[in-house]
Amino acid sequence: MRTQVLNHFHTFYPEAQAEHDRLAREEQRLTLAIARQGTDDEEPRKPRRMSLPPEDLESELAQVRAQMDAHKATIASGVVRIVIKGLTRGEFRRLLVEHPPREDDPLDVRLGYNSDTFGDALIQACILHTENLDGEPVENRWPDWADDMTNGQWEEVFRACMDLTNEGAPAFPR
Repeated sequence: MRTQVLNHFHTFYPEAQAEHDRLAREEQRLTLAIARQGTDDEEPRKPRRMSLPPEDLESELAQVRAQMDAHKATIASGVVRIVIKGLTRGEFRRLLVEHPPREDDPLDVRLGYNSDTFGDALIQACILHTENLDGEPVENRWPDWADDMTNGQWEEVFRACMDLTNEGAPAFPR
């Protein structure tokens, strides 16, 4: 049985993403400022203002990176791995029988199945399990996730299920 792993964002954290993006710009600014300071071998630059204490850019950069890591963890907590398998010939035939094409729909007749119901049923049948990025099980809420997906995201999952089911050439480890 061949399987494939797909990553899907089931919960998006726009605040965490926006703050991470802001911190990434700050990280770039600090990295550039540190690079402009030069090395210890170079002659130190004369300070422009005597009233400002020297900046500890290295510790500031470390703080920014720590905050970025916290936001990355929040964003990653919204990712679900969907592990799918290809269906056997019998399983696939049963799905086709359960979702016959509507005679009054030319698309259904051409495809050979009900285009409104077959796709989600196929995906649901192909899902082995769902987990977070740490490998811990996550409840399979495919109908909810499918409603939140764009058509392109849904199509990617559907295509992967169809490809695994229809793939004829087995892969053997070398």
